[in-house]
Amino acid sequence: MDSIGHAIDFVNSWNWTVIAAVVTAVTLVVIAFQTIATAKAAKEAERSADAANKALRLGQAQQRQAIFMAIEAVKARIDAGMPVVTVTDAHATCLIRADGVEPESQAFLPSSDGGRRLTCRLDFRLHNGGSRAAEVEFSQPVRVTESSRNYNEGQTRCTLESGASVAVMALADRAVGEVVRRVETGEPEQFQVNVNYGSPTDEGGQDSQFVMGLINGIEKDQSNPDVNQWRIRPEAYGVAWGRPKRVYFLSRAANRRIPEVELSDLEPVETEASSS
Repeated sequence: MDSIGHAIDFVNSWNWTVIAAVVTAVTLVVIAFQTIATAKAAKEAERSADAANKALRLGQAQQRQAIFMAIEAVKARIDAGMPVVTVTDAHATCLIRADGVEPESQAFLPSSDGGRRLTCRLDFRLHNGGSRAAEVEFSQPVRVTESSRNYNEGQTRCTLESGASVAVMALADRAVGEVVRRVETGEPEQFQVNVNYGSPTDEGGQDSQFVMGLINGIEKDQSNPDVNQWRIRPEAYGVAWGRPKRVYFLSRAANRRIPEVELSDLEPVETEASSS
């Protein structure tokens, strides 16, 4: 009993406040170590996820770049076999016809001549500077003339051999009154001929461009300002034409076009040097 009593007295002599403080401190240390370990594991997981995402983006960018290079190789092969057709010497003129005959006077009064027909004539030349012949199609009937033969009016296609040139003429008829009204309002009508040509193979390209003139080859006669008289401008006036737009085909028969992919669409390829 004496030993038990001594033990109880020994326990009662402890400073429980100090013991509680020590236990609390140890607990906080354990929690701190656990927090540090958890944060470290989270950072490691985040770095692993970032590395995986970078690897994924790198693989996707490299795949797109490989597709782009393959497409460009096919397009370069098609370009090498395409005809090179250019537009030169383009101009437009206007004249008045009466029953298909050009009258001596090219002056007119909108009040009395508004129903007469004004003919706009669009002239230009096509030259094939490529090594392949071009099968040319026009958006409307034209007259095509070359040194070896003349095509009748109303042609919508012709063959342009390598190194050959042809003169093309297109006509548009409009009522005089309508032309005067549009010129006065500053909105003259456009007269446009689309020119299409391409390579003869199933895998190939198709070029399209336009030649456009404004039906405004008339002007008010200033010699008698009291009379609303108009006349045909004696000189030819300029026209505009666009640069060829090319469409590439894997197969014309199946209408399978090569997709358009721009290099700017590709994300920069990250390397270890750039990402470090």
